[in-house]
Amino acid sequence: MRVSVIITNHNYGRFLGRAIQSCQAQKLMHDEMEVIVVDDASTDETPRVLDAYRENVRVVEHAEQRGLPAAINSGIRASRGQYIIRLDADDWFDKHICFIMAHFLDHNKEIGFVWPDYHLVDSQERVVGRISEPQGAGVMFRKQLLVDVGLYDESMRSHEDRDILMRCMRHDSSYHLKMPLYRYYRHGDNMTESASQMEVYRQRLVDKHGHDDPFASLAADPGAVPRGGSP
Repeated sequence: MRVSVIITNHNYGRFLGRAIQSCQAQKLMHDEMEVIVVDDASTDETPRVLDAYRENVRVVEHAEQRGLPAAINSGIRASRGQYIIRLDADDWFDKHICFIMAHFLDHNKEIGFVWPDYHLVDSQERVVGRISEPQGAGVMFRKQLLVDVGLYDESMRSHEDRDILMRCMRHDSSYHLKMPLYRYYRHGDNMTESASQMEVYRQRLVDKHGHDDPFASLAADPGAVPRGGSP
């Protein structure tokens, strides 16, 4: 198994089918990838949506809500792939993302993880912006790298994406592929924390790493990021 896609979901059943379908449309052989949906104790229509896809996806269900980092870790532990990429339930993939990034990692053994550009899309699925900085989802990691750094910190209920990227960047080199291969859906219901909670976890990030933004210089050009620093 080359690629494990982990879809994390909590009460996004109305979007989940689109996310799964974007995985099923990937330009990889079916025996080269798996799709794992981790449902973090949803109370909406998620079970009904999952019933329509259970033959093609593996489902991990949390009996109680445990938070995003714990959901990601459940997916990683259940995965069988050499590479791990995460997809938020309200977003979707370009059909080439898994093929391109897995092919890149296959042929660049010194790179621990790779990320694309992200198209921001609105409620009409119109492209309204583009992001080059790595986000929480859409990054393809070597699974062994995630294991080596200890997986996600489940105490980080916000900024968990920056935390894992900082730890991985200290451990291994990475690469920015300046291709818009991820569709990041901006809508009024995107999961957010209160400003005070966000600040609590931002300060925890600073306490752990000495700073909170290693990515300011990553938007300029594609290329390799050496272990421990920005390009």
